[in-house]
Amino acid sequence: RRRRRGPSAGPLAGAIALVRRGGGCGFAQKALVAQAAGAVGCIIYECDGDRKEMGQVNAMGQHFGGRDFPAPSIPCVLVGARGARRLLDAAGAPGGATARIGMSTADEAL
Repeated sequence: RRRRRGPSAGPLAGAIALVRRGGGCGFAQKALVAQAAGAVGCIIYECDGDRKEMGQVNAMGQHFGGRDFPAPSIPCVLVGARGARRLLDAAGAPGGATARIGMSTADEAL
């Protein structure tokens, strides 16, 4: 059996990772772990109350916990609780879901 090399050989090979905000890790850390696991994109999602508890996000930075992290080379986006519910429902449906990361703020684009 031939093994693939590089990031695409990981457990998330070719997938878009769906990762919850918080948990003591910054945005760049989460995206870098997803990238190392072979993901081609990373969606970080919020749950109800996250913005009140953790604060508003203006940018997904590379600095967290007093440490600077390198920029991930995969696209990474943050979605609010409403969009997250839709994504989680789709991912949990029989057969999973197919997704793409686009740059639009319109609800119809979710």
